[in-house]
Amino acid sequence: MSTRKLVRKKTSLQGNTSKRARYVELARQGLGNGEICQILGIFRRTGTKWRYGYTLRNSHTGQVRQYPPIAEISRRLPAEPIKYLSGNDRIRIAELRRLGEGVRRIAALLGRSPSMISRELRRNARPSGAYTPYHAQQLARQRRLRPRRGKIALTPELREQIQQLLEKRWSPAQIAWHLRTTFPTDERIRVAPETIYWDLYNWQSSSLTRAYCRFLRRRHITRKPSRMVPRRRARFAGDVLMIDDRPLPPEDRSTLGAWEGDLIMGRHNRSSIATLVER
Repeated sequence: MSTRKLVRKKTSLQGNTSKRARYVELARQGLGNGEICQILGIFRRTGTKWRYGYTLRNSHTGQVRQYPPIAEISRRLPAEPIKYLSGNDRIRIAELRRLGEGVRRIAALLGRSPSMISRELRRNARPSGAYTPYHAQQLARQRRLRPRRGKIALTPELREQIQQLLEKRWSPAQIAWHLRTTFPTDERIRVAPETIYWDLYNWQSSSLTRAYCRFLRRRHITRKPSRMVPRRRARFAGDVLMIDDRPLPPEDRSTLGAWEGDLIMGRHNRSSIATLVER
């Protein structure tokens, strides 16, 4: 190799090292992979490899080298429940496997059972047999998000009761209270109001179809994003003069149309009285 090639290769390695350090700084500021790659002038695929780690296989010797992800970014992975392996745990497993540690040694260092480590290496490895932390994390999350059938779909008696009461224009809260009092000893025929709403509004559900949404009080086929301020809808349609924009109330009471209303609710909201007075 000529001196020019050696200098060029050394310069490129130094440039990649400085760019990796800059990549870490920008990633810790909350920038995404695409934005960072555009700022540094590198390919997006290169930034993805730096961020999540990658594996290289020598086609001549068959040797496999694993490059772990950037440690400063991997610590920002969302926390998982204690009973599940986290992203940082999978990074440590990949590093220990690369060092030649066995399953029981890895389990002792992580404070886990050997069966969990063995199952992790068997289920979340690549088809080639190599174990990479980012690929394993993706497989684990996809497996946890698998669709599951709810209680209403698994209990035909409960589904029939809910359908009959919905056709009578009962609300989910009334249905839940009725089932709790009618079947006090049968746990299978108990359900929370939120479970009924979720089954109605879930388009993948096969138990309560969206046709039953027309029996609800508001007849919405989807839930309104009330907590998202930009997507809220006005409560009154048209050009309505709000109370704050109205003129001052008449003090001399010389004109008609100044109505005052009040609503009085009884005990447990079982009775109510509405009063309207024209000043």
